[in-house]
Amino acid sequence: MRGTFILVLLAIGFFCAYFYTAPPIQFGYRGLGEIAQLLCFGPGIGLGAYYVQTQKISWEAFWGTLPFGIMLFSMITINEIPDYVEDRKGGKLNLVARFGREAGVWLFIVSLLSAYGVILAGVLLEKIPPLGLLSLLTLPIAFKTIWILKTFYRESAQMAPANLGMICVHNFTAILLIFAYFIEGFRWDALTASFLPLIVLIILYLPIARLIGNVFLVKRREAVKA
Repeated sequence: MRGTFILVLLAIGFFCAYFYTAPPIQFGYRGLGEIAQLLCFGPGIGLGAYYVQTQKISWEAFWGTLPFGIMLFSMITINEIPDYVEDRKGGKLNLVARFGREAGVWLFIVSLLSAYGVILAGVLLEKIPPLGLLSLLTLPIAFKTIWILKTFYRESAQMAPANLGMICVHNFTAILLIFAYFIEGFRWDALTASFLPLIVLIILYLPIARLIGNVFLVKRREAVKA
């Protein structure tokens, strides 16, 4: 109904989802899974949603969702660090298992800071609204996460707050950028159209916020016990 481009995206998404672990490809075991997640959960979703609504392919939609694909890459990387030994034993040679924990730490740092760099570049190139700079307010959480990871990357229990920090960085950066787009596109003569997407997002996010809170409490108890 909305064009063959959507079919192409669906085919790519199905391929990445199925062959992430399925033989004979199993690219999640070969150091390619992180890149696939970056593309599918960033520009893939962003371009698809934009195209369904406008019937156009937009560089702005690509640029506006690329940071969150990169942040998901960072999230996967930091989650792989505590599993380094088990992944190697199981033959799951993702990037951390392939190159080591230390390389994983720097891969995380570079990718996370690159996500912020994309946001800044997007504003300078006028692909992201100037208010998109609000999303940089999560940088202190990002730097705290980096510090915890660099200090405790060999101790799974003590680096757990860094995993939670990455979840918070991803979520709150997205919320702030969404808010920037909301302000940019707000129209007094179309209040329903302006507010409805924001209200829906708030309703959908409440269960996620509760889940993050529960995870935070569990991780904090584990850290205290350790």
